[in-house]
Amino acid sequence: MADRSVCGGCYEQVNLKMWEHMGHYVIAESEEEATSFLLPELANLGEEPEDKIEWEAMSDKADFHFTPDDGVTTIVKSCADWCADHGKGYFCSENY
Repeated sequence: MADRSVCGGCYEQVNLKMWEHMGHYVIAESEEEATSFLLPELANLGEEPEDKIEWEAMSDKADFHFTPDDGVTTIVKSCADWCADHGKGYFCSENY
């Protein structure tokens, strides 16, 4: 998904994807960047990362169902829409 960020008066194209690793979801431009967002989150949770973190890029058109902490509501958007709304970073985990 292409997002445009203003950078010093010019436009820089940013291609964000939603990435999944063992139930953890991250929004990033690359697998390397996704790993850089995941590792601190795992440390905060007291989890040890695997030796090799393997990512699956989610399709921009795929629906992603998110249930906030209230446990009642479910929000459904495409992965591309979540990327645009949330921006880069750790997104959520289905494990917690």
